[in-house]
Amino acid sequence: MKAAALILTSLAASPALAEGARLTLTCSTATVCTGPSACRPGGGPIEIVLAPQDTDAAGAGTYTARTAAGEAEAQAAGHLGPFAWQEDAARVSLVLASEAQAVLVRSDGGAAQTSLLTCDVTQ
Repeated sequence: MKAAALILTSLAASPALAEGARLTLTCSTATVCTGPSACRPGGGPIEIVLAPQDTDAAGAGTYTARTAAGEAEAQAAGHLGPFAWQEDAARVSLVLASEAQAVLVRSDGGAAQTSLLTCDVTQ
């Protein structure tokens, strides 16, 4: 529990994650899992841009998520996410785990793919 609080405190204090700011995550995929024992080393780079559109003081609300697949309307619980949006038939969720790590989950209603990312986060 203390570790989770420490991570959230460090994220909140990060200038890259300031209130109301557009976030650009430039990531490399460390690991991709398609099942409990079906993990492999990651693939290529991923860039995700999250731009606030209609958010409250805590950052909850609507964002624009831009990825290689295009732009989509995303919902977030706060400045630090989690963020969720739709890409084609897949539901996408992004959780910022620390200043340099994120978890990206894509689910098309059947199998889910979980990617562990190492990211550089900028405004």
